[in-house]
Order: sequence, then C-alpha cells, then structure tokens
Amino acid sequence: MKTKVFSLLVLGLLLACNQPKQGPDMIVEGYEVYPIEGTSIQRVAKKHDTGKVIETGYLENGKKHGLWLTFNERDGRITTMTSYINGLKDGPFLKFNNREQIDLKANYEQDQLHGPYWEYQYGRILKEANYKHGKLDGLYKEYYNSGKILKEIEFTDGVQNGYYRYYDENGNVTVEYEYKDGEKVSGGIKK
Repeated sequence: MKTKVFSLLVLGLLLACNQPKQGPDMIVEGYEVYPIEGTSIQRVAKKHDTGKVIETGYLENGKKHGLWLTFNERDGRITTMTSYINGLKDGPFLKFNNREQIDLKANYEQDQLHGPYWEYQYGRILKEANYKHGKLDGLYKEYYNSGKILKEIEFTDGVQNGYYRYYDENGNVTVEYEYKDGEKVSGGIKK
C-alpha cells in the first residue's frame, strides 16, 4: 500500500513538474487550465489570493481524473492526496496534518469508502476499520493514546453484528455485548 501511494505521488509530481512553463489556456471555475499536448487530459491549478497553489490535479473530459493534491494556504504543505477516476474518488486517499504526518488513510471505490481505513494522531493510530461500498464491514477498532485497544465492534454491511467490546487501559474487557442484525442480544458489564 505504501509503495502504491508513494508511486502515485511521484508520478503525479513528475507529470506536474514536466509541464512547460506557460500561462493557462483558460480559467474554469477558479482553476487555471493547462492542456497536455497530444491528450484529452488537462492539468489544472487553483490559486489562493496570494498566488500560492492550493489545489492541483488533472481533468479528463471535464472530470477529475488521476491524482489531486490540496495544499495549505499558509505554508504550501500537502493537506490531502486523492485519486479520481471519471470524477469519482477511486483509489487511495491521504490526509496530512501540519507536521506532514498522515492523519487519515483510506481507500475509495466509485466515490464510496471501500477497503481499509485508518485514522492517526501524531503518528499514533486512533481508529481502524474496513468499509465495503461505503458501509462499515468487519472489525472496527478504537485505541487509547497509549496504543492499547479501547473498543472493538463487529459490523456486517453497516450493521452491528457480533461483539462490541470495551477495554480498560490494562487490556481487560470491561463491557461486552453481542449484537445480531443491529439488535443487542446479550451481554453487559464485566466484573
């Protein structure tokens, strides 16, 4: 996954950097448009009032396509990296904090979360889940700042189905419920 994301980032940056230094052919809804000769693809850039680029990516047939990057207005650091196919989010999505660390790592398929999903804070994992066509599917986990598990919830097609477990900071289960098709069927506080 890291190699795929890194490869997409490098490819996007190489394509952006290899464009001739010329002015835009037109402006579309706040974006400067730079056609890529010999293709139906256009590189576009949106700039802040200060002139700094705050968003850049590619259009194919008028729709977002390929790698899109957004940047912080103040310092120009990357804030998000999103993959598109035919105007829909499709592929890896990364969100970065002001320290250039990943805050969110997810995957999209046809504009819906699909596949592994992680949230981080200063490099520590906070949440971990799996999505299937926009719905939670599989084991959802949240973590304490120490990195130990806080809770686990099982989902099937967006509905709680299986165990819900809450842990103390020593790793002991303190609350456990069992769900079937979104309805609690058993469980309670552990002693």
